[in-house]
Amino acid sequence: MSANRWVTIRLVVTSVSPGYKKLRINGSFNSKRREVHVPAEIDAPGLGDLIEVRGVVRKGEYGLILDATNWKLCCVDEHDIFQFLRKQRTNQIQGLGSQKLNKLEMHFNREPHRFLDALVCSDSTELEGIIGMSLADRLIEFWQSYKTENELILALMQLGLSFKSAHSALTVFGESSVKRIEDDPFELVPIVGFDASDEIAKSLKLPMNDRRRISALSNEILLNYQEQTASSLMHRDKFVEQAEYYQVDGELALSIGIETKAIIFDSGYITNPAFYEMEISIRQFLTKITANRSIRFHDYEITRKLELFKTINRIALTQEQDIAVHLALNNNVSCITGGAGVGKTEVINAISWIYKSLTGFNVIGTALSGIAVDRIIEATGNSEAYTLAKLRYGVSNGDIKVLPDTLLVVDESSMLGVQELYYISKLRLDKLKLVFVGDRNQLSAVGYGRFFEQAISYFPTAKLTKVFRAESDEIANAANAILAGFKPSPNRHVDIIKPNLDDIAAYALIHGAMVLCPTNVTASKINRRIQRLRVKSGFSIFTFLGNQIYSNDRLLFTKNNHKLGILNGHFGIFVKHDAEGIHLNMERIGSITLSYDDFVNSGPQLGYAVTGHKSQGAGFDTVVVVCEKSSVCTKRWLYTAFTRAKKKIAFAELGDIQFALNKPDKPRMTQRLVPLVE
Repeated sequence: MSANRWVTIRLVVTSVSPGYKKLRINGSFNSKRREVHVPAEIDAPGLGDLIEVRGVVRKGEYGLILDATNWKLCCVDEHDIFQFLRKQRTNQIQGLGSQKLNKLEMHFNREPHRFLDALVCSDSTELEGIIGMSLADRLIEFWQSYKTENELILALMQLGLSFKSAHSALTVFGESSVKRIEDDPFELVPIVGFDASDEIAKSLKLPMNDRRRISALSNEILLNYQEQTASSLMHRDKFVEQAEYYQVDGELALSIGIETKAIIFDSGYITNPAFYEMEISIRQFLTKITANRSIRFHDYEITRKLELFKTINRIALTQEQDIAVHLALNNNVSCITGGAGVGKTEVINAISWIYKSLTGFNVIGTALSGIAVDRIIEATGNSEAYTLAKLRYGVSNGDIKVLPDTLLVVDESSMLGVQELYYISKLRLDKLKLVFVGDRNQLSAVGYGRFFEQAISYFPTAKLTKVFRAESDEIANAANAILAGFKPSPNRHVDIIKPNLDDIAAYALIHGAMVLCPTNVTASKINRRIQRLRVKSGFSIFTFLGNQIYSNDRLLFTKNNHKLGILNGHFGIFVKHDAEGIHLNMERIGSITLSYDDFVNSGPQLGYAVTGHKSQGAGFDTVVVVCEKSSVCTKRWLYTAFTRAKKKIAFAELGDIQFALNKPDKPRMTQRLVPLVE
């Protein structure tokens, strides 16, 4: 393989490394190491797969590299079989070492097709004399399994599925995958979505008005509407209109959707059966908790403990905060709401301390993000705080015990979606006291529904309004100006930055600020600019998956690694990389050393600039808020970003702020959550 010419090569894949723009595929063939680069968005082949690639060869830093636009899966034939097995033997065929494989290759050297015939026909007679009966049986079993899977993957890809989707279909449907998809291509909707399934249906000549298509389309219309509006309810007329957009009679789609139970029609509105079931489950869960006979306290008991709490912790709570404590302790379900800097965390601390003191029962904190959970632990000193995902799985498998009369505090409840609340409702934790804490003006749930806004209108709610620190007051005023539809004005604690990426990066570096962006693309650009500004010659460099980091680079971890105590949203400083591993100084954890695999599996990325959603629940001394023209950048997003700042905020208007301020909020209508209890 020589440089600067087009070639076609085959290779058995030995490793795959995703990079920023390129997917690096390493393999070997004919005892030659081969490296291929394809675009990052291309599906990655599996380890051990035999693939064919055509592209242009160029010189790389460590050898020749083939740049291609794609790759294709190949069937192993008599010319490839021994090279293929050399890459499979260690992890797939126990006992097939180099010596025995060499014996097989020497024996069938002149007629490799006979060896392949023996594997295909499951004829172990000749093989047993060379490598023994047990190993011959294992080799044949491996080959039959591989051959069946490979043929099915190729057949599924011929139907129009991508390599990744074909593997998913095979996992779900097994050996009947091809037949099931040919019989009903819309069984693929959960795997590839409606549009891709519809394209396959068209290639199979399925009529436009086929009942299977219309049933799947009914559900797809609802899901699309839910994504656009964050609502589970769709008006009948809107449904009919959308069905006709897909060239299907709307009344027919409604009739077939109801008949096949793809949709539920009730009082002029249509909903998805899954949404309907989730909302019913939540309402039943809240009804049981509300109806429970729980411990009640006399006001004087709470007041006495509250005064003791204030004395021990040397803090003064406002009358609003006192009322919030009383309300939470004397109701099975209650809410506490207020903007940034009003002392919601101090109230959580007081509620936790007094409830334990009066009852001896557990208090558990939970939130969607690891950052918010850390804040609960920091405020209350209570180690029993978990992300909602960890609470769900911990209770399900018995690792976390939630005893009767436990007080469960749900922080950052504005982001609590119907789906997350549904998961809690299915844990059979009916004898709880629930306190939902949040700011109704912050970002809503990623999914559908507006649970917290409904909850504060229905359950006993304490509203905190007094802002404590002077800087918080001015920042709160700027945030409230945004809610009122106005661009914030500069003051002692609010700066306006020139609207370009270089000025944003320079300001953030000088002030040690966290930059909050609506999109990952903008965050990534600013991260690279800040890194370039701060890097000096002589800094030690470490490269992972094609990304370079330098000493003292700030990193954000985007995946949970409970074994190491790293949660999605944790920040850390890269110290160095040596034979012992990767040394980091993690916020809230301290100094740790990770193996390369643990480091990569924790999802590190540069952490000078992050999206607003990743910052939810966090607080930073100085924040730079970037406004840009994006569907994500709304009035709620800007308000949430502003309220992440503790002392100072800077604002950069890359996109017209009025466009964001005038953008209508999603309706977020739900059906069975009103009323919230039966």
